[in-house]
Amino acid sequence: MIPPSPQSQTTTTTTNNNTNTNDYSKLLLQYLDSLVTHQILPAAHESYGTEETMAVYNDWRGRLIHPNFGLSTFFVTQNGAAKGGIRLGPTVCDLVMGGKNVTCATVFALAAILRFVTPAIPCTTTTSEDNGIYRGWLDGFDRPTTTTSATTAQSNDDDDDTDGKVEYADGLSYHSKQGWYEFRCSCLIQPSNPSTGTSINSTIARSLPHYLAPPPHSRDTQQQTNYYGDVIRSYLLKSDGGDLSHLLAPNDGDDSTTTTTLDTLVQSISKMYVRMITNDDALLPVILQEMADGKGIYHPDGLATDHRVLLA
Repeated sequence: MIPPSPQSQTTTTTTNNNTNTNDYSKLLLQYLDSLVTHQILPAAHESYGTEETMAVYNDWRGRLIHPNFGLSTFFVTQNGAAKGGIRLGPTVCDLVMGGKNVTCATVFALAAILRFVTPAIPCTTTTSEDNGIYRGWLDGFDRPTTTTSATTAQSNDDDDDTDGKVEYADGLSYHSKQGWYEFRCSCLIQPSNPSTGTSINSTIARSLPHYLAPPPHSRDTQQQTNYYGDVIRSYLLKSDGGDLSHLLAPNDGDDSTTTTTLDTLVQSISKMYVRMITNDDALLPVILQEMADGKGIYHPDGLATDHRVLLA
């Protein structure tokens, strides 16, 4: 999700924000077109055919850009963790099973979902896990460093917090000026090291946000990637998460290929996710623009670049 820019009272800033919003919209459409062309269409072709698949997408795309579309960005983020499996899982499975490439565009989508369900800071109580509501921070804002600045229960009653707060679903709000949003997540995971099969941090399943909340303890990017890799792998294999457990199931062919692809996907998503949460210059539109322009590792295929380049 690309969040709205902080609003300003000045005409100049408002104009700039509108320009940025239009640029982001064009970039998102370019991204969606590539995702459909290079991922969804190849995966759906055998079952639905090119004509039917593109007819559905073109109808949906037309409604998406209609000025009276009506649904807010936040409204459609509900049940975000499960949508990784509902919306993307079948496509990823079909691509892998069919021996087709999974691109960086798909990795971006899954990493962005994880970024959205990352709380700003770890909760000091079990309140969030009890009610399943957490508070995240918008792209472009500093990640809070104190409990009072990020804990929903402590902040909801503040006058400054209430002024400008918008409820987008039952019990869930966002504040574009202060840079926070609330989300629900009930996906329970129990990360383990795949090489040993032993669980990390806990002997019981905890919520996905619980494991994503702690900021990286190390400045070493590889250590960060490894830690979140265990969490992400667990998420991808959950039926109410990424729902990719099919890639571990025996099949008529060589199942080692699908398992290897799952491993590279986990590493690629983890690397993309770490960049999203740790680099100040890695706003989601910046990463998307690099991909769309075919810069660096994304040259020459741009958004259609194979996800394994992220492992280089």
